[in-house]
Amino acid sequence: MTLARCIVALTALSLSSGDALAKAVASVEHARDGASLDVILIVKYSNTGNDDVSIREADLPRTMPDGRLWNNAFQVISSAGSSAPYTGVVVNLSPEARTSRITLKPGDETVIEVNLSKNYRLQPNTHYQVTPRGFEQSRPNGLQQNHSRHPDGDTSIYTESPSILLKTDAAPSRDSGSTANDHLHPRATCPPDKTLAVTQALPIAAQIARGAQEYVEGLYELNLGPDGTYLTFNQTPRYTTWFGIHGDPNVPNPTNLRIKEVLSSTASRFGMLSPPSCNCPDSIADRVIAWVDPDSAHVINYCPKFFKLPIGPGIATGSKSRTIFHEVTHFNDFLAKGADDYEAHFALPEDARKLAVDARDLASNHSYSFEYFVDNLDSQE
Repeated sequence: MTLARCIVALTALSLSSGDALAKAVASVEHARDGASLDVILIVKYSNTGNDDVSIREADLPRTMPDGRLWNNAFQVISSAGSSAPYTGVVVNLSPEARTSRITLKPGDETVIEVNLSKNYRLQPNTHYQVTPRGFEQSRPNGLQQNHSRHPDGDTSIYTESPSILLKTDAAPSRDSGSTANDHLHPRATCPPDKTLAVTQALPIAAQIARGAQEYVEGLYELNLGPDGTYLTFNQTPRYTTWFGIHGDPNVPNPTNLRIKEVLSSTASRFGMLSPPSCNCPDSIADRVIAWVDPDSAHVINYCPKFFKLPIGPGIATGSKSRTIFHEVTHFNDFLAKGADDYEAHFALPEDARKLAVDARDLASNHSYSFEYFVDNLDSQE
């Protein structure tokens, strides 16, 4: 076996805060195995300071047993400016997993290896800029303080990860960008009691999906004026909390169109779902509620934590029906491209509320924003 390797090491951008911070160091390895080529990315998180540093675990790339990412953890941009399609899975982390942290002592490091060829549809003979998602870390002197991101006195720092440049080989990568992924994650038939639990929650999830779609459609009103017809939009507190300020409905706006598209497509998919699957590998079961392959035949995989949830809806801590809705938003099909989880960066309600103010375009493609909106988490009109 002949291996051709190209190693490029990069150091993360330093922050000017003066604190001794953990620094991410990334490298990429190309390995040729016979006629195939896999692009391997090695991401290293190291504590180069003199104090303990904690990192939010949800920010670190994680993979399934077969090597596919839990979430779209990298930005993979070609030299032409297009994003490489993501072909991994999307997991719904438990509330505990969304906030858990790992601690690196001075000199410690954690190293994660990801096969990009299994997770992104890479074109041959193409230059790509690859950037791991940023990560949240503590200031060294704030380990014992509150790590929530937004309250006053927050001691966490959001650190941008470094980018690396790579060029794929002229030969196509093995399994790169395969859209026939069902064979990689075979559906595991649920036992009767678990199938019943899903069956009981499904109509409730479908109902809140339809209700949310009708709610938003009802905010638009067609009026007749001296110059013809025009639209008005009723800016309600509920819409504002999760999606921000709509703006003039007579002016085309891709963010507003995307919000309507996600709600409409999700409500329509409930008649297309495959039978429930209880495929939940042991390596993810303690941190994941459910997961999907967005390109599958609308298969939702349920983990044991799902079955401990109340049926819902309208439960602040989460429910079966709310989880099902969330998973259905992720599917890619003829109706629409699925929504994203942004690697659970904005999974908490306070994060989603902040997106509505600071980044409406992200909120319009964020499954958690839709989940909280549909469940009317803040009980707003």
